[in-house]
Amino acid sequence: MSNNTTFGVVAITNGAEAGGHAQTHNLGTEARIIDFDQGADGLLNIEVQGEKRFTLGHTTTQPNGLMIGQVTNLSDVEQAAIPPNRQKLVDLLVDINTKSAPPGKTVEVPATASELAYGLAQILPLAIAEKVVFLKIEKPLLLLDRIAAELDQLRQRDA
Repeated sequence: MSNNTTFGVVAITNGAEAGGHAQTHNLGTEARIIDFDQGADGLLNIEVQGEKRFTLGHTTTQPNGLMIGQVTNLSDVEQAAIPPNRQKLVDLLVDINTKSAPPGKTVEVPATASELAYGLAQILPLAIAEKVVFLKIEKPLLLLDRIAAELDQLRQRDA
């Protein structure tokens, strides 16, 4: 954080998160630490923000377990306004984030369709592999439609 550097986040397909070799998806997100604190339990809590999508090529694992890989940045997802018929999704995301935020933490309202879609995808109770599929979608309105469809299926399943 002191150097303002980024790091890659790639979901694991097989293996352990720590203490062993893991196989990963070939699509990930470049992330930056935007806030941190030490919890009462002594653990370091960090807040990160995803910035760019990338594909992961050859990887090696260092003796300390850190995976290093060759990445190819993908083009930025195009920007699009949130359609009026998706305003309820904005309200849902803000409500969930407000309820789960630490006291005094300001909750940001998504400004674009992709911010809304990625924010919802992050918290949906779906398998990681399903969430990785969302990262492959480059059209934000299509992505938002897919997220809305997943939410509808979850509502029907829980009804």
